[in-house]
Amino acid sequence: MIHQEIEEITLGEIDSALRICLSTMRRNVQQFRGTFLSQTAETGIYSGSTSIQQLSGLWPGEMWLAFGLTAESCFRESADKLLPYLSGYAAEMKNGSVENAGFLFSPSCVHSWKSIKNKSANETALQAAGALAGHYREKGQFIQMTGKNGEPCCYCFSLESLMSLPLLFWAGGENTCQKYRDIAENHLTTVITNCITEHGVVFEKFFMNPADGQPIAGSSDSEYTGQSLQAYIQAEALLGIALCYRYNREYNYIKSFRHLLSVFKSRLPLDMIPYWDMNIQSGDDNSRDTAAAAIAACALLQMSENYCSDVPDDETLSWRRNAKRIMKELTGRYAVCDTEKSNGLLYSGSTRNKNQCTLRGDYFYLEALCRLRSPHFINCW
Repeated sequence: MIHQEIEEITLGEIDSALRICLSTMRRNVQQFRGTFLSQTAETGIYSGSTSIQQLSGLWPGEMWLAFGLTAESCFRESADKLLPYLSGYAAEMKNGSVENAGFLFSPSCVHSWKSIKNKSANETALQAAGALAGHYREKGQFIQMTGKNGEPCCYCFSLESLMSLPLLFWAGGENTCQKYRDIAENHLTTVITNCITEHGVVFEKFFMNPADGQPIAGSSDSEYTGQSLQAYIQAEALLGIALCYRYNREYNYIKSFRHLLSVFKSRLPLDMIPYWDMNIQSGDDNSRDTAAAAIAACALLQMSENYCSDVPDDETLSWRRNAKRIMKELTGRYAVCDTEKSNGLLYSGSTRNKNQCTLRGDYFYLEALCRLRSPHFINCW
């Protein structure tokens, strides 16, 4: 995966990128006090919203990262103002979808608890983890993210669901509930067994038989090939496995990480910024997904920080160097520099719109910079 022609990001470049991010966020905190950001900014300009969407927790997550860098009270206070909305949502989760529990509650509530010991945030995150565990299905041993138990069309799981498992691992440690850890481990095993095949085929969703829990078939749709590899989902799976390894040092997790990484890197262009569908072999900047690149950088950094005794030192060093190469490209070519034109942090954060920013791209771009720069980085996952 190493591309020698791409240099690694320097400390000075990291500091410069963080200064721009923090300047933009200070203005956003003033403008959007007490509201979430929209999930996407198609023209580079976010709007505010009081409704919770699947990625809403990433905005307070950005503020907690900024607070960790600066200790400025404006970031903490603004993040805290959003907690009542998240608490209300967590209370209703047991009767609805838990598909994005990790994105909603780990960067926001878990981070708040780890940063300032906010008891309300801790209770909200534990309630969300309980709702997530409540969707576990013994038949098939997986967490059903949406729909009612037994509905064939909903009796399935997604590769993306791996990003919710750190919430369960964390909650199991907080309340010493072994059941939560068992559910997370079982779900991870089921996902990597069925979604990531030995032949390199990666399914984004997999259906199980509600009668006996046996595997039925995987599914991924693409307008190009009929078998898509959406870059951000592949990257989230990488990060999910790396994060789960923090809690459970299973060698099979390393094997799965390596296998999925080999699939991911085999479809990367030379500049290491993937196309939104990784089956695309060429295209312009409109086809790039910088959010996926930032998530992949976080995954590589996380795995390099796990201190895997079963991994050679040169492989660990390779993971970190490649993360720094990805960040060099992102800061140099895709980061928002003119804050008058955009209140986001990273362009091309989604599909086929080079001026679009997304919460997914902005958050993980900032997290990767913090992982590289801050000695006091708090891992919310």
